[in-house]
Amino acid sequence: MIRVGLDTDGNPRVTSAGKCARRGSYICIDALCVGKARKNGGLSRVLRKNVPDRIYDKLELEIEDRQKVSSG
Repeated sequence: MIRVGLDTDGNPRVTSAGKCARRGSYICIDALCVGKARKNGGLSRVLRKNVPDRIYDKLELEIEDRQKVSSG
């Protein structure tokens, strides 16, 4: 699972340590989950904040990196 949370300024960010000072949500390590969340606005709904595309892009990169590590 990857955590997406709000930083102290209230901006959404991907947290590698799994901790964030404010509201947050976990998303599975699967590109399909990220695609669904992007399409239906799930993260924005949970965080009560607009989640920009760059956050979803970062999630996809994080998933790719984790899959490379686990397969390599």
